[in-house]
Amino acid sequence: MGELPLHIGGEMNCSDQIQIKGDRTDMGSTCTYSGHTELGQPPMLNWVVTCHSYDAKGDSIFWRASGNNPVAAGSGPGKATILTGTGKYKGISGSGTMTWKQSVPNVTDPTRWGHSYQASLKFSMP
Repeated sequence: MGELPLHIGGEMNCSDQIQIKGDRTDMGSTCTYSGHTELGQPPMLNWVVTCHSYDAKGDSIFWRASGNNPVAAGSGPGKATILTGTGKYKGISGSGTMTWKQSVPNVTDPTRWGHSYQASLKFSMP
């Protein structure tokens, strides 16, 4: 019968530090993710993460990252796009590249995992 594609989806909470024009801001994020395998040698995971990042004052940046990496990869490249913003980020837009790296697996619950990422985006603000 062959192999069936694997579909994943869920949500996660993140802590972020952004730097815009030398100004560093700590932010929290609520993100949703989804992915599916592309069968072949090796199988590839196509993934998308959409996030709502917000600072202590509630000003927000909405952004999305996506990529296509081997299923068992512990790190890889992706692309990131700023969708919109609110408050002091109203009208922000931009895109760029990002890299991610899986953290140490949770040995007490193998269905949970973590990762770190770094993105570099060119952006504009009105």
